[in-house]
Amino acid sequence: MSLLLEKYDSYIHGIEREKNLTPFFKGRKQFQDPIETAVYYLEQLRLLDIFQNLVLKTFSFESLESFKKAPVHTQIKVADKLTRYFFLMQVLETNPEALRSTQSLLKYLSQKWKIKFQPGFIESVQQDDIVEIYDADFCQVFRNHRFLEACSYDLLRVEIEEWPQLFERSPTVTGQLIQEAQYLLMESQELYFSKTGPHLMKERNSEAKKVFEIQVKSGSTVFSEEGERIGFVCSQSAKLLESETSPGKIEFLRRPQ
Repeated sequence: MSLLLEKYDSYIHGIEREKNLTPFFKGRKQFQDPIETAVYYLEQLRLLDIFQNLVLKTFSFESLESFKKAPVHTQIKVADKLTRYFFLMQVLETNPEALRSTQSLLKYLSQKWKIKFQPGFIESVQQDDIVEIYDADFCQVFRNHRFLEACSYDLLRVEIEEWPQLFERSPTVTGQLIQEAQYLLMESQELYFSKTGPHLMKERNSEAKKVFEIQVKSGSTVFSEEGERIGFVCSQSAKLLESETSPGKIEFLRRPQ
């Protein structure tokens, strides 16, 4: 387990010890079966007030069937991730400011997870930005709700399928973003602004086949309290385009680079 995930888990265990946190707090359910675990926490997420506008986006019959066919190690990994996510969302319901403000959410995570960002990163993030936090193994640990609001996929599908199965983007752009992520994790000494310009990203396997104009904005190393590099975080905007009315642009996604 990465150091960043260990901090996430320490936070969750701390929540579980706080009996007076909220009268609505639900403790961890123990299941033998990862499928049963995942379904339970997905259903609990649907009941949270913050998910009321996304009630159809937690899982679907199709994504649940795919999950049941996934390898057991994938099922266990996803079930653990959904358990963490439920506890975080449940507690955030008691912190309205963190839900209203993306900057306040990042401040909350920084305080509770005992992590640090480079100076100026939080202030650089705008309200509608998609924010994603990755650990040192380049595994995504957190994304905010803006992502689910923007794309057509439900939460379970996003967790069980690899990014290239879900989205299509220029290989050149993908390569540039990987280089920037490696720089953030290994070398960056200050707040970083992406040099990758606006680009198109298309949903591969949704009925809507949405096409977005993506602008990766700012990024930061994620540090432990002791100053160790344990991950990175980035912000980006996603503007929905008229997907099938710009054939020239969409062709660009498929053209070999």
